[in-house]
Amino acid sequence: MNEHVQTIAIVGYYGYANSGDEAVLHAILTALADEAQRLDVRIRPVVVSGDVGHTTRVHGIEAVGRGDVRAVWSLLRDARVCIFGGGSLLQDVTSMRSMVYYMSMMELAHRAGALVVWYAQGIGPIRRSWLFGRWVRSMAERSLAVFVRDDASHDLLVRFGVDAGHVRVCADPVCGCTAGVGHVFPATLGVAIRAWRADGADVQEIGRTVAQWQRRTGNDVVLLPFHEPEDRHTAHILAHAYGWTVHAPTEHPQHMIDAVAQCTWVLGMRLHALIYAAVGGVPFVAVSYDPKIEQFAARLAVPIACTTEDVSGLLPALSTCTNTPRSAWNAARSTHMDSLRVQARMPAQKVVRALHDDVSVLFGVAVSRKSMTGIARVLFEAIRTKRATHVVTLNPIMLMHGLRDRAYLRMLRQAELVVADGIGVVWAAWWRGQPVRGRVTGYDVVQELLQEAAKHGWRVYMLGASQDVVEEAARRMQQMHRGLCIVGCETGYFEDDEAVLARIAQAQPHILLVGRSLATQDRWIAQHRARLDVPVMIGCGGSFDVMAGRLHRAPQWVQRMHMEWLYRLMQQPRRLGRMMALPRFVVRMLIWGDRVPRQRL
Repeated sequence: MNEHVQTIAIVGYYGYANSGDEAVLHAILTALADEAQRLDVRIRPVVVSGDVGHTTRVHGIEAVGRGDVRAVWSLLRDARVCIFGGGSLLQDVTSMRSMVYYMSMMELAHRAGALVVWYAQGIGPIRRSWLFGRWVRSMAERSLAVFVRDDASHDLLVRFGVDAGHVRVCADPVCGCTAGVGHVFPATLGVAIRAWRADGADVQEIGRTVAQWQRRTGNDVVLLPFHEPEDRHTAHILAHAYGWTVHAPTEHPQHMIDAVAQCTWVLGMRLHALIYAAVGGVPFVAVSYDPKIEQFAARLAVPIACTTEDVSGLLPALSTCTNTPRSAWNAARSTHMDSLRVQARMPAQKVVRALHDDVSVLFGVAVSRKSMTGIARVLFEAIRTKRATHVVTLNPIMLMHGLRDRAYLRMLRQAELVVADGIGVVWAAWWRGQPVRGRVTGYDVVQELLQEAAKHGWRVYMLGASQDVVEEAARRMQQMHRGLCIVGCETGYFEDDEAVLARIAQAQPHILLVGRSLATQDRWIAQHRARLDVPVMIGCGGSFDVMAGRLHRAPQWVQRMHMEWLYRLMQQPRRLGRMMALPRFVVRMLIWGDRVPRQRL
């Protein structure tokens, strides 16, 4: 178990007596704790809250006040990960202040060296895209992971220029919660609405419709205030008019989840009222005032009953819902809910995995901070468990290529293990505020693998360079590592992928070394990784030339001076043009940091 406790800062709309937002926090904390236990990672969640006492009392964790600038900055500097969790934080409909606050917090977290994760965000509406669009895109591209809770949020980010492959659609964190088993009130409709229209006509019309439904059916109605004190004020107006019951105030969101589960049906205008109902297996009727309501209902194949502008469809929808057996309603949606439960845990898995793997982030690429010993341990475990692992040996030239070719950058982001091969990457990580432990060269990783392969009988396949070079490299490696089993050895200059894939599949190697050009070797591995089904696949560039004795590694004193690139250039002067990417990379980091330029279409 990793004994080092790692701080996770959690930023969101917490501490404001909103049951839905507090449930999001409860769900995030539960998922993080579960994943941390599974991966043996010790974590210390700290919440940025509008009410420190409330957050500490209800959730039992540390909190700092969102208005306490010094405490917030201290937390961000201490945090390894900063989560922007749940809700519609990035929107400018209610106020521009929300966009400015949360985007500024993301920038501060990034500058403090924390890994930024968007945790099941609902993005938009953003009406001032001319003002915020570029900022949102820039921050998203620099984040470790961007999880959104619906397709509309995904599409909005893509329209802003965020790479589609960097944005993942998950589910609202509360979908991963469970409702307590308790008494279900017979024939009771739970109503969770909010005052939305300025004239209050929506609340009045909904109230009259529910009263009409009640007179027809004789069923009970209980009002469920989700946001204090606004919803409670609205609930008391309806209770006074129609004699309905108002649910007592609750602090912990689990109590409201359980209260919703006790209802027979739910009429929900609040998003989390619908989510609570789905979690508890309660049939619901959705009233839309915001696209997020429609998007969630669509994921469960539930039609919207009406909007706040026109409630004429509410009464028929209530009748249909209450006439449908609960078992039938849930059976029709069980597959959808199972999928949402799995998706709800995806962001927590990403966060804790990043802590477990100990990574830094450059241009959205997770770069391992482990030493050679740690890297080797990861690869040996991958071979033991037969878990396909694409290893990228990253250098500044590759990053600069990724900034021009978005598909290449996406491939770097999706690799299971990225190591800092170039000293420029080591420097950039330090400049970024997330220093790695040192340079881990691809050649050294390969030699470590070959040494262990000879001891354990692991099969190695070598693909790359010209045929004479790769054969000579194989011969020399077998001399250096006695007992090394090389089951394939062929040139990297080929056009028939199918034939090569068939030979690799037949050989069933544990380790695949691919030495092709910088622009093609890792792309080829990523393209065929599912069919390759090899535990360790690593792009090793010109390592075959060094193994074959065609090129020589720099002396140790040159490596210690971090001038190996110059030694290589002296042996291969034709690399001068490609090496010009190094000073451009340094200038880019000094001026713009790891901002990803907008993709030119």
